Amino acid sequence: NFTLSGFVAETDVRSLAPVAREHDVPVIHDLGSGLLVDLGEYGLSGEPTARSALAAGATLVLMSGDKLLGGPQAGIIVGSRDAIARLRKDPFARAMRVDKMTIAALGATLALYREPARALREIPALAMITAAVADVRARCRRLAGLLAEAGVAASVVDCESTVGAGAFPASVIPSAAVAIEGDAQRVELALRSGDVPVIVRIAEDRVLLDMRSVPAGDDMAFAGAVTDSLRIPSN
Repeated sequence: NFTLSGFVAETDVRSLAPVAREHDVPVIHDLGSGLLVDLGEYGLSGEPTARSALAAGATLVLMSGDKLLGGPQAGIIVGSRDAIARLRKDPFARAMRVDKMTIAALGATLALYREPARALREIPALAMITAAVADVRARCRRLAGLLAEAGVAASVVDCESTVGAGAFPASVIPSAAVAIEGDAQRVELALRSGDVPVIVRIAEDRVLLDMRSVPAGDDMAFAGAVTDSLRIPSN
């Protein structure tokens, strides 16, 4: 997961496709993360969806079944009917085929994409990426309150979340976090060493708990893990 900047350039699929057709060479586009919904309206652009890559002229598009797509770990190849038929005839196709449980899990995930809005709500990675900052900040305030009841000094701060992965390695989106007061290294160690480890990041000598990275349904369990690790023992 990296990004190249400076004196670098790339050729897009739309430019390659005519040359490939002229020489009867397939254009294979490896998307990696398997984005099916355009996230441009959420400030994330530049990553093509599988549909747009095919529309640009790719013969085959390769992507993961997990990551942004949100399904089981698997490799997916989509493309023209003729190209897929050739792949099916290859002896390696039988060796590389997935099992029925993977197909069932992938089918259930893809069914969510019939309603893109539902996919954005129910697929964890997409829900985290598209969550409104106001909602994340409200969750931070609730967590800060629970920490205060446990005797842990904390405050709500604005921050930026790095999306990461192969699709958006350098992209950041506005977010909010709970900043825990105290020695950052000790706090980080206490959280990481708890019965339920909590992995955090340190910025400006403070431990930050970015609630965008926590599924909304896990807020209370997450709060319990944090407070159990940082609870101040009574005398």
